[in-house]
Amino acid sequence: MKTKLHDAPARKANKLSQIAMRKNKLSSLQTKVQELLGWDELQYCTLQFESGLDFIVGYCGYIDHFSNMIAYNPIFWKWWRNQYGEIDELFVQNWHKIEGKFELDFWYRMMHDGRAIASEKHPHASIIDASYEKMIKELIEEEKRRQ
Repeated sequence: MKTKLHDAPARKANKLSQIAMRKNKLSSLQTKVQELLGWDELQYCTLQFESGLDFIVGYCGYIDHFSNMIAYNPIFWKWWRNQYGEIDELFVQNWHKIEGKFELDFWYRMMHDGRAIASEKHPHASIIDASYEKMIKELIEEEKRRQ
């Protein structure tokens, strides 16, 4: 009979393969979107980044120290890439319903409006908690320097 200890390497390998599969899927979605829109990687990644920043503003309601902590949190960006990829998947499944390059570009940008997404999706508590903790630590350190 196997114990949990023996199952750990298999679970870890399975998790790694799931992560690799997700990365491959996101990469193929990005390639397909770039082909459909006639974009290069810079255009794609710029919109992904800008819509992520817009999401943070939409989620926090304003730009402040806390929203900056979220923006500098690498876990947020991993989460955001997954959210963005889910929307890309919908786009790739439905792009044929749109006529014209301008309309396709417009529809893609509207689907990825970060502020609108913020009203529907919320980051994991771990992202918020880590950002809040970092902000509090920085504020305490800043106050210590002032004294």
